[in-house]
Amino acid sequence: DSGLIKRDDIKYLIVPNSAMGSTAVLSAYKSGVKIITVENNTVLDVTPDKLNIKPYKQFKNYEDCLLDCIKENY
Repeated sequence: DSGLIKRDDIKYLIVPNSAMGSTAVLSAYKSGVKIITVENNTVLDVTPDKLNIKPYKQFKNYEDCLLDCIKENY
């Protein structure tokens, strides 16, 4: 084991709601990684709706997201 994080090690990915268009996010989604989005003001405007993607979960802020992740043991 090289200690590197591999694709199969990733089960969930937390991303800003308006930053869904990156190659990494789209590749993860296509590979079955559960996408968790958080509302966040960015200069981007690539939302799940625009890409016809249904996130696993959506949150209003990072605090609620992280508390849920801890509670659900993600």
